[in-house]
Formats: sequence, C-alpha cells, structure tokens
Amino acid sequence: MPILTDILKKAGMKEPEKQKRVREDRREKKQALDQRDQQKQQDKITALSKSSGQAKKTGGSTLKQASAHGAHNVLVRPHISEKSVAMNEHGRYVFEVRPGVNAYRVAEAITTTYGVEVAKVNMIKAHPKKSRTRFARFGTRPRYNKAVVTLKTGNAIEVLPQ
Repeated sequence: MPILTDILKKAGMKEPEKQKRVREDRREKKQALDQRDQQKQQDKITALSKSSGQAKKTGGSTLKQASAHGAHNVLVRPHISEKSVAMNEHGRYVFEVRPGVNAYRVAEAITTTYGVEVAKVNMIKAHPKKSRTRFARFGTRPRYNKAVVTLKTGNAIEVLPQ
C-alpha cells in the first residue's frame, strides 16, 4: 500500500478523505437508482390499475386483461364433452391444461381469469390412444392433461356461450 499513499500525498489528499468521497459518490448513485426503480414501479401500478378496470368478452366469459396474462401458460381451453357439460350443473368444470402444471397453479389461473373461488382441483392425465384411419394407416392421438375444477357454492363460470 505504500504506492497508494504516495499517489495520494502527491495529489494533496489524505486517504480518509478519499474514502469519504468514494462513499458519498456511491451513496448518491444508489439513491438515484432507487428513485428510478420506485418511479418505474409506480408507473407499472398506475398502468395496471387503468387497464384492470377494462374487461373484454372472449368465448362467453369476461377476462380481465391484466390478470389473464399469467393464466395463458396454464389453461389451454375448456374441455367440452357430454360428461363435462353435465358436471357444470354441479359446479365442476373441466379444462385442458399444459403439461407439467400443478393443481395450485390451475386454481390460481381460474381465480384470476374468471374471478371465482376454487374449492378443489383434480388433475387427470389422458394417455395417448391408438387411432386407425382408412387404408390401415395407424397413428396415435396425442396425450394431454385435464383439470377438474370444483368451485365453491354460489360461483359459476359460463363455459358454453348461451
């Protein structure tokens, strides 16, 4: 460290003064960055609050624009069949979901997308099935995951547009 002290002596500065200036400069830079980050967060909050009040109609159900963004990686589409439509009367709805999604994320996506309270989520893996076309060509139908969502009493989702 004698080299550093020699340089500081030539500059006419003592070492503690130099350290004090460096600390003050770092503190000022940090405060400026913190203020900038706070301003960005405030801008995001105001943008979300402005857009969250607007709702758009899609597929017979109202989706909130701000909250639907996180659910697009979870829910694929409602699973429409005779059995699933019959279950709708009892407050149970069936959705096709992306592979690797757990029940907690499905419940969160349903709550944010449709604005209802979820009581229970059951996950089902639909295995691939062999299919046969004309001229004896064989293939398979792809596998997919389903989620059976049970809503709390008094909540309902309009899956099929009336």
